[in-house]
Amino acid sequence: MNQKNKLDAIKSNMSLFEDFNRLSGGFIALLESQLKSKKKKTKRLSIMVSELKLPEKPNAINVQMIDINNTRGVSHKQIYKKKMPWETNIHKKKGPLI
Repeated sequence: MNQKNKLDAIKSNMSLFEDFNRLSGGFIALLESQLKSKKKKTKRLSIMVSELKLPEKPNAINVQMIDINNTRGVSHKQIYKKKMPWETNIHKKKGPLI
């Protein structure tokens, strides 16, 4: 190809290059907005995690509620139901149990 044919080919493909640049600019803008939203979510999660209170002792147990007369025990990898000694007169006690 001579110089004139090369210039004509470049000029004829110029609109393709302009369309490609326009579309790639839009795609980059879309990726930037998605990245911004992900960073915002990550920041929110980071704040939520930092507000969590970890137990002071790693082996602490917090019992909220138990089912009286349906106590289950574990012994030698077996689970059994047993009425505990403190459950026999529990209905006579008034007020909260501690």
